[in-house]
Amino acid sequence: MVAGHMSYGGCRIMVKYSLFTVILPELKPEKIVLALKKAGFDGVEWRIHEDYHFKPGNIEKDAKYIKKLTEDAGLVISNLGTYVSVIDYESAIPLINAAASMGAPSIRLCSPVYNQKDGYKTLFGKAKTNLEKLALKLENMGIKILLEIHHATITPSASAAYSLLKGLPSDKFGVIFDPGNMIVEGREQWQMGFEILGPYLSYIHLKNARWFQDGSSWKWKWASFENGMVNWVDFFNAVNNAGYTGFVSIENLFNVPLNTNGLINEDLSSQAEIRPWSNRITDDIKYLKTIEQQGK
Repeated sequence: MVAGHMSYGGCRIMVKYSLFTVILPELKPEKIVLALKKAGFDGVEWRIHEDYHFKPGNIEKDAKYIKKLTEDAGLVISNLGTYVSVIDYESAIPLINAAASMGAPSIRLCSPVYNQKDGYKTLFGKAKTNLEKLALKLENMGIKILLEIHHATITPSASAAYSLLKGLPSDKFGVIFDPGNMIVEGREQWQMGFEILGPYLSYIHLKNARWFQDGSSWKWKWASFENGMVNWVDFFNAVNNAGYTGFVSIENLFNVPLNTNGLINEDLSSQAEIRPWSNRITDDIKYLKTIEQQGK
């Protein structure tokens, strides 16, 4: 499969499938690329973290190996998923250099986590100043810095992400649209969100979540694609209407054995069981292909 076909309302679009390796903590990179190719993926989004799969301190040294490993498996690098804050300029530079040298099209930097002590305006100002500084670094490098729509940060919605990036060049900066995160916080109409972002829409993460009542309070947890609150037919209708033809990257955290400090405001204690890694690779892409067929 070179790319997936999603057809809605008589119009056919092309999307490419990737998988964010955060959901495969048990596997070595060498096994991941072979399994993804066999399952029909087009690309891989490598997790860059001290825990796995590639350490940020070694990333410049590992760049050549990562590029060869991915290409030899017949895949492309869809994105580098780092956990470095956009405010941390010094830590971002070697990651950007590595991404450029391995031919990655983009790199995720994290929006600041909101806290009342600093306040939104202060955090926004720091982030904006650093983004403007990073724009100079990105000249002639051919890659983008992506900010993710993520709960608990200052970019929990399409509107908030656009507000932060407004005025910056869309060939150097973009947004990762994550409907699962937006179920937790920041839900807007999918179509409206895509319209707001316009050229900043650069990448899509796919996972699901749901809210449930626990005694007198409401809580949320990650859910399977089938049983969460994102209606995927509605979502991909909006993808189609936006004319999006880039990567959709599976980041299904449902029943994944994670033990890491790289997550933001994510409680995994309610995970009922662990899905085998093979199911995490094969089941979700099969489900998305089923959704694809419903649109034809």
